[in-house]
Amino acid sequence: MISIWLMVSALSHRGATGQQASRKPRQFLVGHLTDRRGDLDEKDLIYAALVRSVQAGATEAELASALLWLGLWPGLDAIFRRRLSLYLRAPEELVSEISDRCTQQIHHVRLEDVQRQR
Repeated sequence: MISIWLMVSALSHRGATGQQASRKPRQFLVGHLTDRRGDLDEKDLIYAALVRSVQAGATEAELASALLWLGLWPGLDAIFRRRLSLYLRAPEELVSEISDRCTQQIHHVRLEDVQRQR
């Protein structure tokens, strides 16, 4: 299994110039994952490595989980905003539902069964 630190370091040094080069590797990775213009195939590989780390209970599983949450945040936020009208009386229940489902998927997804629509 590829080390998350190795992956983050390699990505942050590859092609990073100017302002990007001065950012810390973890910040670069989160920025890369949330950037709409990023290479989707590369992002797939990164997300898969992070999911595998969490599922394997690797020593860096906590870091991998945090990076997954941060990378997925724009999508999770969009889900929250779309569904909020259904939870106006108890928005914290929506937060719990999204959190529980995301966490469950991270721990149980079979990556070989996942394909991005092209």
